[in-house]
Amino acid sequence: MSKIICPHCGGDRLHKHGKSPHGEQRYRCPKCQKAFIPGAVVKGNNCWIEPGVLKQLKSLATAKNLTLSELIKRLIEWEKSTN
Repeated sequence: MSKIICPHCGGDRLHKHGKSPHGEQRYRCPKCQKAFIPGAVVKGNNCWIEPGVLKQLKSLATAKNLTLSELIKRLIEWEKSTN
């Protein structure tokens, strides 16, 4: 099984955090204090991010020395400024 990382900040020291109503294991990241279900689509700022796109965004965030949240905020701000 591959190592589970936080989809919000990339943290890898996770704690089990109960189960979803559907019985899926939830985890909580002590680094960013957010809970998630591995493999679930992440919802942020009223948009859905597919897992493949999320992986690419994480790579871009790392390359730009930003957190995933900072990168997403900048992308949303850019999108709003272009419309």
